[in-house]
Amino acid sequence: MPYRLAILAVALVLAGTGLWLLILHVSTYTRIGTDDNDGVTAHKWRLNEKGVPELYLCNNLMCKSYSEIRWQYAGYFAIDAIVFSAAAGLVAFLFAWRRRTKAQSII
Repeated sequence: MPYRLAILAVALVLAGTGLWLLILHVSTYTRIGTDDNDGVTAHKWRLNEKGVPELYLCNNLMCKSYSEIRWQYAGYFAIDAIVFSAAAGLVAFLFAWRRRTKAQSII
């Protein structure tokens, strides 16, 4: 039985992390971090300083590279992942505690 609980906890953590990755990707893709948060109005391929083509997301004010924006939000993702992992661990613990107390009350 304990291995099922461990599998459930791992599945919750992975599902939550995947969900946050999706949210991070979508929010990064649709906003380019300006004060007024205008959405992306253009996608442009430009050569970066190494001569490699890179996707730039532009709004009415500026253009930023996709990789620059992605790392701008990495700290928020790390905090969210830690919080969700803690929440998933708490849910798994409470589930195990409930099963344990039910089993003890039967005996």
